[in-house]
Amino acid sequence: MEILQNLSQSAVYSQLQERLDGAVKEAGEEEVSKEQIEKVIEVLELTAKVQHEVFSAVSTLSQASDSDVFQTRVLPWISNGFLAPKGQVSNDTSLVLLKEKVEKQKELEKAMRTAAQMQKQLELQINTLSAQLAEEKEKVAQLSTELEAHKLESAGTLKASEEEILELRKKNADAKLELSATNSRLDLVGDYESQVTRLRSDIRLLSFEKRELLTRISDLEYPYPLTRSYIPLRSTSPVRHIVTYRSPSPTRAALTNDIRANRLISRYNTLFSSSRLNALDILRRFVDEEEMCRRIVYISTVEAFHSAKIAYRSFKDRAAKTLAPLHTGPELLSEAVEDYVVRNQDLFDIESCVRDVVRYMDNNAVISHPAECDFMLINSYIREACQIAFEMQAVNPRIDIAHASEGELYDERKYRRTYDSEYSAPLVAFYTWPALMDGKDCVAKGEAHTKRGALLHTTRRSTSPSPTRRGRSPTRRLR
Repeated sequence: MEILQNLSQSAVYSQLQERLDGAVKEAGEEEVSKEQIEKVIEVLELTAKVQHEVFSAVSTLSQASDSDVFQTRVLPWISNGFLAPKGQVSNDTSLVLLKEKVEKQKELEKAMRTAAQMQKQLELQINTLSAQLAEEKEKVAQLSTELEAHKLESAGTLKASEEEILELRKKNADAKLELSATNSRLDLVGDYESQVTRLRSDIRLLSFEKRELLTRISDLEYPYPLTRSYIPLRSTSPVRHIVTYRSPSPTRAALTNDIRANRLISRYNTLFSSSRLNALDILRRFVDEEEMCRRIVYISTVEAFHSAKIAYRSFKDRAAKTLAPLHTGPELLSEAVEDYVVRNQDLFDIESCVRDVVRYMDNNAVISHPAECDFMLINSYIREACQIAFEMQAVNPRIDIAHASEGELYDERKYRRTYDSEYSAPLVAFYTWPALMDGKDCVAKGEAHTKRGALLHTTRRSTSPSPTRRGRSPTRRLR
């Protein structure tokens, strides 16, 4: 059985058939070669070899089974001359080699089947990718068509957009012009609103004062003249309480006299504590000497009061000439003029007053400053000082700055010393801020710098607030 199993596993008959087919194909050619004959002989030898193996298997099986098949069937066939000759097959045609070859052939076929399956899978993938590629090409073609359509549409839109841009630029330029005009109008409106707000607050305060004063008037007999008096205050800024002559129908100037005076004193103190420091900071950028900066601020304040007094007298004279032909009221003409001045203080030509102050300071020999320093740098400070001084002239009785001369004895009732003064020195070297006087009473102290030997190096310069000094000389010197 082992021989039969070997024959079955070696597939020798398949190999024999293949060699026979190869020999038949080569034998069909016109010319017969030696190689063709050898291949036919090789088929014959292989056939004999197989017969020998089969005979051996039959003999073995017969002996094992005690059968007479071998004698009855095989021996007669052998006696007729069909005995297998001795094998002349070469060693490489043995059954073992044939078995190995068959196994390799099976492996080859298996590999070929695997390769065929992989080829089918790859072909399927290639077909799938080809289909996807075709779809993508269709999409690209569609997108290209849409892009061309968009290009054509954009070309038309671009042409229309250029026209719209030109039109929009024109509208933008017109809008900018309108905006600048609107901003200018809004600035004016803002100024008006601030003025209206300030006036409304003044009206509310004045209405309250009016009710209070009318209540006080009802308790007084007519006429009832009194003089101005002050009450002691806890704060540093004095507040005045004044009782004046009341007419049967008091004017606005008379009703608001006390409150206006108190407000002006408060504004004068604010001018010293805030605006003066700002002016000094500006001057220090151009003037190196601290003493000269202080002198410039002091002289500008004094000159502002002088110019404001002259402007007030001129304004009051014009008002009197205007109202004289028209005055018919029960109050005196002087009261009507004062009331007109109080109501129309916004007509005060403050710009002219500021120019006069700057011109007088330019001609003052006491002031020394570099050429690039212009007194218009402190224009806002001079303007505020002129406005306060003008309004102080409309108070009855008037509030004015104190007379002061450098080198005089220091007066503690009117002035306080600067931080860098010599506190043991009795004489004033120079003044840095004028005292505010209401008659003989000091309502706001000034500031003076005291130093020993002030008379040895300081020329006496008058700072009298009298306006007659201006008429005597076009060039004013502060002494």
